[in-house]
Amino acid sequence: MSKAAKSEGVFAGLGEMLASGLSEEFTSSDHMQKIRVSDIELPAEQVRDKDQMEDAENTLDDLGDSLAKRQAQNIIVRPNPSYPHGSDKPYLNVAGERRVRAALKKGLAELWALVAELTDEEAEELQLAENIQRKNLTQMEEAKRIQRDLDKLGSVEAVLKKHNKSRAWLSKITAML
Repeated sequence: MSKAAKSEGVFAGLGEMLASGLSEEFTSSDHMQKIRVSDIELPAEQVRDKDQMEDAENTLDDLGDSLAKRQAQNIIVRPNPSYPHGSDKPYLNVAGERRVRAALKKGLAELWALVAELTDEEAEELQLAENIQRKNLTQMEEAKRIQRDLDKLGSVEAVLKKHNKSRAWLSKITAML
């Protein structure tokens, strides 16, 4: 079997898999580009606790070293509505905060980013969706995010509809708080 045929087999169906995932959130006006790390504003609040950004096995230094060699996954940013009046950074980070922090720590100048036109709500949903897929998102972090949704949306029914979950799930997750 040729090297090309082996590669084709390994990546067969990858396009459909990616197309059915987060990519549905993006439009033709969104685009991939290299952006300066210094142009990215990190969120004041996000799903993952700041103290969970690294541990002994997954350090920002190690991630920075990896990014210096090759960036395997892009970050997702959106235009900063506060720029240039109120913020000196033209982009808000949506997904990939660990990569941004690691790049800053390592002194890297640029990262590949998908620049997407997203509302605040779309950005929060995308961030939660990405973090839920991560092994190290704790149930407590998820519970805090759900509580923010309850506070913002104002009703249990709205939260259940937003996350397509049962009352039992909501009760269990919020009981941790």
